[in-house]
Amino acid sequence: MSDYFTDDTVIFNKLGIEDENELKKAEEEIVAARMVEVLEKPIGGNFDFSMLKKIHEKLFFDLYDFAGKVRTVRIAKESSVFCYPEFIDEYQKEIFRSLQNQNYLIDMRKDEFIKQYAILTGELNALHPFREGNGRAIRIFLKQLAENAGWYVAYEDMNAEELLNADITSFNGDSTPLMELLEKHIVAYK
Repeated sequence: MSDYFTDDTVIFNKLGIEDENELKKAEEEIVAARMVEVLEKPIGGNFDFSMLKKIHEKLFFDLYDFAGKVRTVRIAKESSVFCYPEFIDEYQKEIFRSLQNQNYLIDMRKDEFIKQYAILTGELNALHPFREGNGRAIRIFLKQLAENAGWYVAYEDMNAEELLNADITSFNGDSTPLMELLEKHIVAYK
């Protein structure tokens, strides 16, 4: 299963679905339910790569054999080329070492938290360690990280297109739009 696909467009899945639209609908329903579960009962861990993989596995284990596993192929979306699989391990160590050195963003002023959170978002998007479902797993990880650090990020109040554009810009090295968006949608949690 090195290419992950049953044909050109449908990812091999445990449900045996061979229609792209049918798979998308099933994935949306199943993953939405799993996201609610994870938000209600967060995945424990040390805010490291292992925790991110556990979140991905929880969200996608009903659908894909690769749930929680690092991808083995190169992927891109439009002009965004994600970390090559042969460099994922090295890059993730750098990202999570930096996060640990920043004490998982705990005890930061709001402006500093937003800056580091936006940078981390861009780094995790560039890492893109899974074949499918990176955004959803990363978002859950980041929400848990923020809450652990005493902040609530109201993604549900953000305009989806504006957030996507800010994420893409952050991925490309400019976190300013994402920081501005976060400033409007983040409050003290504790």
